[in-house]
Amino acid sequence: MPPVKPFNDLSKQSQVATLRPFAQKFANEFGLEPTSIRLANHGYNTTFRIESTRGTFAVRININSPRTLENIRGEIAWTSQLAENPKISAAIPYCSPSGEYILASDLPRFDRPLYAVCYHWLPGTPYPTRPSLKLVKSYAETLHLLHENPPQLPQNAELPTINDVILGQTLNFSDFGYENYTLLFEKILDKANFIYHKLQFSQTSQIIHYDLHMGNMKRSGEQIHILDFDDCCYAPPLFDISTAFFYFRSQPGWRKRETQFWKFFPYSPPDFGVSWQDWEYLIASRRLLLANEILTIANPEIRALTPKYTEATAEQFQRLEQSGSYSRLDAPD
Repeated sequence: MPPVKPFNDLSKQSQVATLRPFAQKFANEFGLEPTSIRLANHGYNTTFRIESTRGTFAVRININSPRTLENIRGEIAWTSQLAENPKISAAIPYCSPSGEYILASDLPRFDRPLYAVCYHWLPGTPYPTRPSLKLVKSYAETLHLLHENPPQLPQNAELPTINDVILGQTLNFSDFGYENYTLLFEKILDKANFIYHKLQFSQTSQIIHYDLHMGNMKRSGEQIHILDFDDCCYAPPLFDISTAFFYFRSQPGWRKRETQFWKFFPYSPPDFGVSWQDWEYLIASRRLLLANEILTIANPEIRALTPKYTEATAEQFQRLEQSGSYSRLDAPD
């Protein structure tokens, strides 16, 4: 019998096929009595849509996430508390018959336990890539409500604190043959970290979502529904916004919406000593984090994007240095 390949060496199709029995196992352990199991997303983590006699659910299996058991408990604490807030619509966690919100299993030749959580499937349709003015207003109000309602963590839960815009990672580009970009990337990192550390002194860190872009929201009319709290952590709230804006800037016309966003939000970067040019570097820092992460991400299709993604990142950063404004190349401003 041939040796079992490490999970990261499998094709996307084989990875999903490997995880499907675990989705079945977790669904059963959550007491869902599934009637169908369909892949919803296989990217950073893997989510299956579970149709069951009890309703529709999302079972997320953490693949690339470095979250510890204590971190996931922090996520569950926040989403559980938000479920009691009528002003915010967020994914509601679902526990097993024995009261467990987090399940675990072992995957051969995988370097950590497979953790799984279950949430009620959120209603609505995807948040549009080009939102209306009313939806921008709803987004600003929802984000502010989240910041106004951080969780009280139980003693057995904890969440990480961001002290570095690439989460304390080492830039790995030289190890993968991209030495010619290293100096530029280090320069951007140093500038972004300098700005971020100033922000830490001017705005108190608290628990933030840290990934609230259009892919992690749904809408019913003007009502916004929030999902995927896997990245929640301690950081200044403005960093939550700069992270989200990075994703929105992939869309033509978003710059106009940014101006409108600040009209609906109670404060802006200059209120905390961050100039608008500095703000551009905070937005760009998310690109550096992603470019560094895809070098080693488990998903082979994403990993294959490395050459083009790294080159495009360098071009974007060169333009940032020249113009003082960060623009993603696929979205001319």
